Amino acid sequence: MSLTEETLKPSVTLISASEIENELKHALNEFNDKHKQLEDKLSSIEKLIAWVNIAKAQGLWKAKTCKYSSQEACEAWNISEPDKLGIPQDVIVIKQDNTKKVAVLKYPEFCITCPLYEPKR
Repeated sequence: MSLTEETLKPSVTLISASEIENELKHALNEFNDKHKQLEDKLSSIEKLIAWVNIAKAQGLWKAKTCKYSSQEACEAWNISEPDKLGIPQDVIVIKQDNTKKVAVLKYPEFCITCPLYEPKR
């Protein structure tokens, strides 16, 4: 036996076909489980997006029909620190008296749960 044959011999491992088949079945089962989990999460996300779209539509309706919506800004609320509330800076309107208002037609999400909503008369 040559030196090359001696060094190669220990690195060769024989695996039976049934072992390979079992490993593949196990890997496939794990894959299918993960795939099912992803499908379930995706379904939850789709339901959440549908709900958010309904809420946005309600917010837009409120922004257009509320008596406090004046010249596209909400006059009912003064927003001193919009950053802390997560309100984007590009939807903040600064009035002549330096109060900060939300441009509700640009950001109708602000109106979704507003407790001050009253319809225009």
